[in-house]
Amino acid sequence: METVRTQTVVQHHRTTVPVAVHPASAREWARLLEELAAKLDSGRVYDRDMPVLIPAANALIDALQRRIQQR
Repeated sequence: METVRTQTVVQHHRTTVPVAVHPASAREWARLLEELAAKLDSGRVYDRDMPVLIPAANALIDALQRRIQQR
């Protein structure tokens, strides 16, 4: 006599999902900017993203210069 046994196996998987978090301090902002610079230097940022990054970088530089001039 043959016996058929059905077995259900449940597997659990965890996935880490990056969540956008705004830096809380100047040090955290600096770390993110340094990370972006490193990615640009290593070619890990697409050329198609430059039109978005360049104006944002220019706005940052302009704001820094205005801030320095106010001192």
